[in-house]
Amino acid sequence: MTRYILSRLAQGFVVLIGASLLIFTLVRMTGNPVVLMLPPDASDEDIARVTAQMGLDRPIYEQYGVFVAQMAGGDFGTSLRTRRPVRELIGDRLWNSMQLGILALVGSLAVGIPLGVFSAVHRGRTVDIIARSLAMLGQSVPSFWLGIVFIAVFAGWLRILPAARMGGPEHFVLPVVTLILTGTLLSGVVRFVRSGMLEVLDAEYIKLARAKGLSERVVIWKHGLRNAVIPLVTFLGFYLTLLVGGVSLIIETVFAWPGVGTLLNQAIFARDFPVTQAVTILFVAGFVVTNFVIDVLYAYLDPRIRL
Repeated sequence: MTRYILSRLAQGFVVLIGASLLIFTLVRMTGNPVVLMLPPDASDEDIARVTAQMGLDRPIYEQYGVFVAQMAGGDFGTSLRTRRPVRELIGDRLWNSMQLGILALVGSLAVGIPLGVFSAVHRGRTVDIIARSLAMLGQSVPSFWLGIVFIAVFAGWLRILPAARMGGPEHFVLPVVTLILTGTLLSGVVRFVRSGMLEVLDAEYIKLARAKGLSERVVIWKHGLRNAVIPLVTFLGFYLTLLVGGVSLIIETVFAWPGVGTLLNQAIFARDFPVTQAVTILFVAGFVVTNFVIDVLYAYLDPRIRL
């Protein structure tokens, strides 16, 4: 087991180094951020002077070495746009994004698990057709389009919900519902639970439980569902990281939500290298850590995986 854990740690370290090198190189291909920071009438001498002050005139390998050394010490540098430490900027926004992600996850589980169970139990009937159609629709509708429609209807026409910004509980409704209904969150929960239940309902222990005279409710919700949701854990672990990162970027931009996704979007357009690098690498690190934890849990539950 120790050897397996060490090998997974080594793989994760290699992924992080490769991702950091790729991200570091790509962000610098967007151009010199000093051009956007200075007035349009700035001279070439002014641009060269500020570029040198920021260390952006150094060779790329020297800049990468400084970046890795700072990152290893927990220092992500200073934002070129706001002149604030990147760690503070991310800390101010991270919880805002996590609130959206957690609420969307809880809402998807509350709706998706019962819907997936009913879809499997009543396979081929009306409930099953509605559940599969909802899952397919959620994967097909663009999140930004649905968000704009919600704003137009509930904020513009009906005037019962705020259109944007972060505030009281009512400000969470539209972005959270949009996150639940679009992408693969709700549809993924429904599909995982449905397929797991279809497999479990044909198992021998389910037939034995029914033969013992247990009620259908106990058989399905206690014995069946407990084993059917095991594959769902992997999906939810990855998707929670994705919600805080890439998936919520579009939703946060549409609803002007002050989260990490909006911060990354602003940093990309402003060529704010430190912020772009830090946020992107944190997303990668979240996937690596989640993948590592899931691999270790699977190896602990099933020793064959260690081989």
